[in-house]
Amino acid sequence: MLNCKHLLNALSLFTPTYLVWVKAHATSRGNNYVDQLAKQGALSHTTHGPFPHNTIPLSFLRATLRTHMFQEWGSQWAAHPSCRQTKLWFPAPSSGLSKSIISLPRLEIGRVIRWLTGHNFLRRHSRIVDPMRHASDKCRLCGRDSETSEHIIAECMALDFNRMETLTAAQLTPPYCWSLRQLLKFLAPIADILEDTSDHPPPLTILTRTSSRTVILDSIASPLDALISPSSSP
Repeated sequence: MLNCKHLLNALSLFTPTYLVWVKAHATSRGNNYVDQLAKQGALSHTTHGPFPHNTIPLSFLRATLRTHMFQEWGSQWAAHPSCRQTKLWFPAPSSGLSKSIISLPRLEIGRVIRWLTGHNFLRRHSRIVDPMRHASDKCRLCGRDSETSEHIIAECMALDFNRMETLTAAQLTPPYCWSLRQLLKFLAPIADILEDTSDHPPPLTILTRTSSRTVILDSIASPLDALISPSSSP
């Protein structure tokens, strides 16, 4: 209705415009006359009035622009040299998934963004930030690879059964097939403990084939350890 009002107001700037109420009944002479004129106009190939003829519908223009925007966004995202870890989860832009993330409670938004981007308090990033305090970037659960979001969520063998319970796969291969609900369920029991930078973080419970086991994490390497083994590279 508002668009109709705007169009009528614009039309009145070009030509005198009068609105007349016609009773909407089939027996109304005026209504029958209007219906007849409308049918003639629909069948006619000639038009009258000050506005452009044969215009493209606004809905089509919006859809075309939106499609082009997402194509351009995707091309720039794929070509950008940075954001390696984020691209494992977002190989292409996803406005729906992004809206779901920012609709979460504040603490969960922060947790998801930290783990998807890799800018968190795991050993890898902590060692880059403060190598004197963190002597090693090796995973505290398996001791094999660097402790990153990618390793913990997708690869760490110590979390295979946690992964099976939540992400329905023992190992993930990029690009990851995941849902926000699954990721939150996987991170819920481990994220805060692994990011705890205190000297005595709480123990972490890991699922095993038959039950579970408790891991006491040494979250922070002592400054002395860092001085003894400075050769570990980030």
